[in-house]
Amino acid sequence: MKTILGTTAIEGNTQTEEQVTAVLEGKRVAEPRLEINEINGAHAAYKLLEKFDPYSLPREGFH
Repeated sequence: MKTILGTTAIEGNTQTEEQVTAVLEGKRVAEPRLEINEINGAHAAYKLLEKFDPYSLPREGFH
């Protein structure tokens, strides 16, 4: 959660730790839609990273 808070803060997101937690728990929050979307997008990206296997990438095309 703190990683998402920090990542979105770099982008200018003004949400507090409590607000980010509420968004991630699926609670309705009366915050700017853009900031909520940033939080959800960062969360989705980090979830994808858990499944990422850097050793499964093809070697062709990489320099």
